[in-house]
Amino acid sequence: MSDLPARFRRCRMRPNDYAVERTRLNRRVYHSALAEWLMGPGSLTLGLAGSVVGGVLYPVSLWLSLPALLVWSPVMLLEPWQMPMRMPSDMDRLDPSTQRQVTGKLLGFLPVTAMRTVMLKAAGILYMGYLRGRDAGRELWLSLDDMTRHILMFGTTGAGKTEALLGYVLGQLGYGKGLIYSDGKAQNDVAAAIVSLARRFGREDDVRMMNFITGGRSRAQELLEDNKSRG
Repeated sequence: MSDLPARFRRCRMRPNDYAVERTRLNRRVYHSALAEWLMGPGSLTLGLAGSVVGGVLYPVSLWLSLPALLVWSPVMLLEPWQMPMRMPSDMDRLDPSTQRQVTGKLLGFLPVTAMRTVMLKAAGILYMGYLRGRDAGRELWLSLDDMTRHILMFGTTGAGKTEALLGYVLGQLGYGKGLIYSDGKAQNDVAAAIVSLARRFGREDDVRMMNFITGGRSRAQELLEDNKSRG
């Protein structure tokens, strides 16, 4: 280090020097694996079965298991149920994923600002598939507000990105909307799949394809029109 110029020695960072505060870099969220397991339906079922077996073998254990179950069961059963993303609109109930706090007047009329929690009704209209891994099989839905925002999708070759996008196409056609699909790889099977999906909904006449490589021209149509120009 002694061979470095003086300006580099002055700019050298120490081990505990950071351009951003450590509290901003590492924002830990409280998470308890035990509490999460206890709030699952499987753990409650196991607890009920254990209390029954324990009550048969050792009746005195009911003095401990019954009070615990009287607290455990309502806490778990009354916990707000929430889907991984949004709730579909046909559920016709409040969606906990839209929960937010807004300011308002105390008791609705007093001139005192108070915070209150509000939730919107279920508005999921686009089915994206189902959850994989933990809690596999739970449905994934997006609302119209979610669909009008950007979605970044990561996946290796063969992960199913194109099939997922075709699922979005199916969702748009399912409730009578339109869409623009731009395929940078220009796969022929993707265009054929979109036409096939549109035909299932009687929308094949609404499909318009444009090839940006040929400027949107159709070589087959030019042959029919006997167009011999090269322009």
